[in-house]
Parts: sequence; C-alpha cells; structure tokens
Amino acid sequence: MKKSAIRWMSLTALCAALAACGGGGGDGGSNGGGGGGDGMPRAATGDFNAGTYAATANAVSQTVLDGAETTQGMGSLLPLSATGQASHGLPNVQQIAANKLFKRTRFEQPQATESESMPCDTGSLTYTYEYRDVNNINVGDSVTIASNSCVLGGEALSGSVKATITRYSESQTGFSGGFSMSFSSFGSNEQRFNGAVNLSLSESSSGASFRAEYRGLSYTSEGVTAGWYHTVAFAMDATSTRLSVGGFTQVNNAFYRLEQRTPFTWGAYPSAGELVISDAQGDWVRITATQNNFVYDYFNADNKTGTPNATVTGLVYAPQ
Repeated sequence: MKKSAIRWMSLTALCAALAACGGGGGDGGSNGGGGGGDGMPRAATGDFNAGTYAATANAVSQTVLDGAETTQGMGSLLPLSATGQASHGLPNVQQIAANKLFKRTRFEQPQATESESMPCDTGSLTYTYEYRDVNNINVGDSVTIASNSCVLGGEALSGSVKATITRYSESQTGFSGGFSMSFSSFGSNEQRFNGAVNLSLSESSSGASFRAEYRGLSYTSEGVTAGWYHTVAFAMDATSTRLSVGGFTQVNNAFYRLEQRTPFTWGAYPSAGELVISDAQGDWVRITATQNNFVYDYFNADNKTGTPNATVTGLVYAPQ
C-alpha cells in the first residue's frame, strides 16, 4: 500500500475540515422550492433583472473566490514524491493531522479503534480512528475530530467533523478514492459548518483532480448563513490549477443555476474563465475572470443578439 496515497487522502479530508473551506453569499433556509425528495434543488427559483443582477453575481463570485482557498490548499499538497512527502510546505495543523491519520503504518500493533489528543494553543483536538482492517486502508475507515475548547491562532474551534472513506483503489501510477464528511457545528465564530459533503479525488503520473459535492451544507461566515448545493471540481498538474463549479447556489433563500462555460485558471487569483448563472425566467449573467476582477454581462431571457443588455465591473480580487 502506498503511503503517498494514504497521505494525500488524509490531507485532503482534513484540509477540507481544518482549512478555510470557502464561502457563499445569501441567507440560508429551506430549499426554497424546486427541490427533489432528497432536498437538493432541481431548478432555479430566483429572479434577477438589469437592476439586481450585479448583487446576485457578486454573491456567486464571492463563493467562487472563497472556494478557491480550498483549491489552493489542495494544490499545495502536490506533487507528492514516492515517499509521500509533499514538495510544498503544509499548515502545521494539517501536517500533524495527516501524520496521525496514517499512523497505523508506523505502529506495529494498531488497534481497531484508537483515540488521542492533539494540543492546541489552549485546549485540544481529539482524534478518534476506526479501522476495518488495521493493516490496510479500507472503505469504512474513518476519523472523527472533536474540539475540546481548542484555540488555534486566536480562533476558538468547537463542534466535530467525521471523514469516512467510501471508496478506494490504487495502481502502479496512482490512486482514486472518495470520502463522505459530516460536519456537526464545526468551526469558529467566523466560519462554521453543518451538514454533509461528498469528496472524490484521484492522483496519477500526469496530475490530480478533486471534486466536492455539497449536499445542502449549511455554511455560516461573518454572521451570514448560506445553503450549499453546488459542486466544486478542480484539476491540477505541474503547471496550473483549473477550477469549475456547477449545480445551484442559494442567494437570499432562492436558487440560481451555475454552469461553467470555461474553467477558471487559477494562480494567486483567477486570470481567465467564464461562469454563467441563470434564474427561473431564463435571464442569465456571464461572469468572466480577468487579471484583476470579474466582469458581469447581463442578458435577459429574450435577448437573441449576443450583445449583453447591461455590463458592469464585478468583484475585484487582485491588488491594483
């Protein structure tokens, strides 16, 4: 079994739990209609026009930018060498957590269920591991992280998060796997998560990919709560990171459809790519990334000309 595979899966799950996992605009709430029996939306329910489209586009753009924090965090884990050592530096908490999750490769007699604590600046985090087979990685293996009055970098953490392996396979050149993650009021006063997300990831000699599917995850940031029903997918290789989003986003208790026309190219900031958001009436906004900011082009539903009805400079993300 490859330590690099274990290491990357461990780091990915725990990065999603312990790093800034992104953000979204708008108020949380029910699925606002248009949802299926599983609570996931099936159609857009919101409405914007020439006077309101920019506010909706700003909320979506902020979701994209915040989600990029997770993308860049994942990218910092690559590339991995044959010994499982990342070529970039890792945040201390993620590094320690990863070492603990695959510790069974370092101890001769690991137990099927183990628990230990990691000291924080004050307080601690408790890690509880459950292994189906203590000698190999298997579907059903899990780690639960719970805060015991933990304070890290001045941020007080509370709640818990559980990551469970749902699939795993490996070959001579890489691996693929999946996690389910369940958040129970996990986070700080600035960012807090409740609900579930499904993660899938793969690594090969040519690069890596990662996909997060949010299943009605409740995300609270700076006093604003949003419901996440979208997917975030990114691909990484030796030269670039490309980010795509899809599904639906919830803004002010209404849903809007997301369609990535061209993946966003990511460095320190996005530099290219197009995302389209559409409402229940068929109006749509094209969000285009430039070197410094997004540009929003608004098209009403009956526009057949290809020329936007309105255009405005959107969210600025790069220093001027």
